[in-house]
Amino acid sequence: MSANLACVNQKPTQNGIKNQKIEAQQPIENVCIVTNTEEFKKAIEILKSSCKDYGVLGIHGDWDKGKPRTLPIPFDVLSFATYNGFVVMFRLTQLKCIPKELEELLANKDIVKVHSRGFNFRMKGKCKKKVVGKLDLCDLAKEIDSTPTTLRELSKVYLQKELPEISIFTEGWLENKLKTEHIKFAVDSALSCIELFKCFASKSLPDMHLNEQTVREFIVKYCAQHLDKVREQSNEVQKYCRSEKYLQLESDESQNLLKELISCCNENNVIGLACNWNCDKEKTAMLQLASLQGVCLLVQLPNTNVEIVQNTLLKEIFERDDIMKVGFALQKDAEKIFDRYGIRINSLFDLRHMAKLCGHQPTSLTKMVRRFVEKEANEIASRKITEIKSGVNHAQGSVLLFNAFAEKLNVNSNIDQQSQFIKNVIKVHCAKHFNEEYKMVTVQLQPKDIRIVDDENQCVKVMQEIKSHCAEYPVIGFDCERFAWKKSGGESLLQLATHQGLCALIRLCHIKVIPKELKDIMRDKSIIKVGKCVHADAKALGNDGIYVSSTLDVGSMAVKCGFHSGGLENMSHTFLNAPLYKNKRITLSNWERKELDDMQISYAAKDAMYGFELFRFFAEKLELNLSFKKESDYVRHIIKKYCADCIQDN
Repeated sequence: MSANLACVNQKPTQNGIKNQKIEAQQPIENVCIVTNTEEFKKAIEILKSSCKDYGVLGIHGDWDKGKPRTLPIPFDVLSFATYNGFVVMFRLTQLKCIPKELEELLANKDIVKVHSRGFNFRMKGKCKKKVVGKLDLCDLAKEIDSTPTTLRELSKVYLQKELPEISIFTEGWLENKLKTEHIKFAVDSALSCIELFKCFASKSLPDMHLNEQTVREFIVKYCAQHLDKVREQSNEVQKYCRSEKYLQLESDESQNLLKELISCCNENNVIGLACNWNCDKEKTAMLQLASLQGVCLLVQLPNTNVEIVQNTLLKEIFERDDIMKVGFALQKDAEKIFDRYGIRINSLFDLRHMAKLCGHQPTSLTKMVRRFVEKEANEIASRKITEIKSGVNHAQGSVLLFNAFAEKLNVNSNIDQQSQFIKNVIKVHCAKHFNEEYKMVTVQLQPKDIRIVDDENQCVKVMQEIKSHCAEYPVIGFDCERFAWKKSGGESLLQLATHQGLCALIRLCHIKVIPKELKDIMRDKSIIKVGKCVHADAKALGNDGIYVSSTLDVGSMAVKCGFHSGGLENMSHTFLNAPLYKNKRITLSNWERKELDDMQISYAAKDAMYGFELFRFFAEKLELNLSFKKESDYVRHIIKKYCADCIQDN
């Protein structure tokens, strides 16, 4: 074989083929990389030969997610691991197709292909011959009562093997020469599939030594029932979801289903809600609703005839306060529906609140459903959710996720009736968060009063106003901007935000003499300056002669609340549902120009305002204000009790 079939470490391998070292890459044992059709048949023979004894292969696929798909192939690199630990990597992009020999291997029902979740979805419809013998590792994990769902989680639990985050390898699979870390990731992933298969076989047959006979016995006894398992919707959902077809709202079928949904809501007072917006010119609203009883409705709202929407049972569902609508980040959709149809969605509840109440870091709807919905629950949520194409997955997944969190909270274990149990959960844990994020985005997080301060006199007046605000709420949002291409000099802009929505953009580069009033506020230890990476900004201002005391990084508050800290952009999106786009065209722009443009002003104001709002958000998570009459006393209590060890003087 030529160098196109690159085998590494110069050791004899199967069928007498010698390994060849990959140029400029670290050697990896027992790996063949196939890039040429001439080498393909020989590589396939290696795999077929290894399957004669054990009849099983580990399989893993990787593709470049940063570039559009131009070829009819599911993966850029497809890796196979044999039972004895030999790995063949097929670079399908360079081969331009899935060769006939590989299709025959994939279609061989006598060879079990062990894979991780998501592989089957990528392969669907991409081969001329049907891929058979597929075995999802998650199904094997369930045989031994295991809950991990990803290859990384399974490897960590059962192999004590730490695979890198897959997000690190979303690009780079189309390079002429793969980087060593990409090769190692693909090899380790394929090997982990086969090693996990062995591990589960050993656990299922604890008294037997694994050999050719016992492995095949394990396949027959424990794996056969899971081979090529189809992830279908449950009968209950299929009854109301007609092949992903959205019904017209005015149709009799829609009205009958709305009646059924209301009947279900009268019993359990909760409904799953999701909304997509079609890519047509009118941005048609496509709604998905689902009840705990399994009744689902996919409905298309009319773009022009508002009266139709106003005169249907959908309006009753939306406006009833006693029906909680659960979903994920629905506030913008609710706002659009109100603007277009004049219908306000009351009792809207973001499931991220329940995730936090249960002590979990909120992530995407897909990940939360896959993690928390009970394995006996509806298959559409626990498995098919990874393919979220059908709108019913969003709504059904949302309502099942609510139910899973409700059971975790376990408000009153003595309540036997589910309807009463659900009502109790809503009353105790959810009602206080109705429409909370919607209000925060539309009201609290819009800077009410942006002041651009260019001279000393303006600065004195604004500082007096900020000082009076701090008497009521002794915390201000704090941030700085600097012209990145300036060779010398200090900070160009100082942003301060108060609880009353005042955002002062103080152009230090234009103020010749810094007023005493500004220095006094920045030095005042009783006024806490909050934001992200504020300690570094305070140090930079100190170099300019403006000394800053009592800075608090809101990331430390996130940690105290049990969340992961991140950048301001990530945290504002996760916890406030408010976007902050850190575009380099803005962050690296000229902050010393004669007049700031609208994008600079908006970004700078939000940078300080969001830092303050994150402080307020985390403060309420640490402890609600139930006893302090003055808000200033409540804030000082929070700072003293929870934040004193994180405050710095610079």
